[in-house]
Amino acid sequence: MTFKHFTQLTLTKVQLNLKSEAKKSYLSYLWWLFEPALFVGVFYLVFGVFLARGTSDFLVFLLCGQVPFLWFARTITNGASSIENGRGLMQQIKIPKVFFPLVTIFQDFFKALCIFLLLFAVVLSFGHTANEAWYTLPIIIFVQLMFVSCLAIFVAMIVPFIPDLKFLVATGIQLAMFASGIFYNYKLVVLEQHHSLFLMNPMASLIEQYRQVLMHGVFPDFSALGAILLFSISILLMCFAVLKKLDAHYPRILVQ
Repeated sequence: MTFKHFTQLTLTKVQLNLKSEAKKSYLSYLWWLFEPALFVGVFYLVFGVFLARGTSDFLVFLLCGQVPFLWFARTITNGASSIENGRGLMQQIKIPKVFFPLVTIFQDFFKALCIFLLLFAVVLSFGHTANEAWYTLPIIIFVQLMFVSCLAIFVAMIVPFIPDLKFLVATGIQLAMFASGIFYNYKLVVLEQHHSLFLMNPMASLIEQYRQVLMHGVFPDFSALGAILLFSISILLMCFAVLKKLDAHYPRILVQ
């Protein structure tokens, strides 16, 4: 299979999956926006209303954390089972196994882009103005795409051999949610001497970059983005190499 054919097959599969997913619900494509709105609504009600922790800008603050994290969580969760769920197709045709997590990654990426457009509209509606720093948003989104891709492919690669890893992934995402500063300002909660340690969490760092740009109109920390990108590319290259070596083993492992 040539790279061109592989790319065409991947994009076609992504398109078909998106259409099929939309047809499964009455809200169709609107569900992509309604689902994150529910999550944000619950967090806003708990922290912004009941616990009175919110400020006048708390909804924007919450969205800037929740939207990127939902993209992260959805891609890792769906990616974990992608190779395992592709057992039927791989029994019929010979196809690089990286195809399965890539389909999941691009499928969730397209849905995330739609939600980001809604996020930008909400930020603007709350009085924040777009400036030169907003031109860096594609860079932050690209870095997050690389980060979620490397993790999704990594867990997808291992799950067929260790199925119980799926449960650890779900637990890890829950822990990451509380450790990424989605509904709290780490500068007010975490001790100052621990700020650098907190930002070693890539998702916490990415969320901080989104908030700096969207809420404060400040350019992101390019050194932090570069470190996350370098880490992600390193893991991706390792995953591609391992998947190539294990490619022929997956059909046998998945029928046992």
